[in-house]
Amino acid sequence: MEYAGKGSWIVFDFIYASVLRKEGIYYGEKGVAQTISSANEQWHFGIEKAEVKQFLDKFAMKPIDQKEAKDLELEYFSDTNGQIIGRVNGTHCLVTSEKQ
Repeated sequence: MEYAGKGSWIVFDFIYASVLRKEGIYYGEKGVAQTISSANEQWHFGIEKAEVKQFLDKFAMKPIDQKEAKDLELEYFSDTNGQIIGRVNGTHCLVTSEKQ
């Protein structure tokens, strides 16, 4: 992020740090962990759920938007009555940020 100019937007996803600790609190966590493991991959980095702003501060970034699985389900996977018709893996979060 050191090469991003002031006002640049960066959109990224990440997993919650609790997923690395295998706490099993999110929808789809067990399945996605098995998929990663069976591909001989490992996650090495996660952000604590309440610490996104502190993480971004290290890079002079400001959070603009943060969407968790429930937000994505409501926006993209709900019918006209607001009923959820599709689930999103709960281990990830999507962040939009701006360079200060």
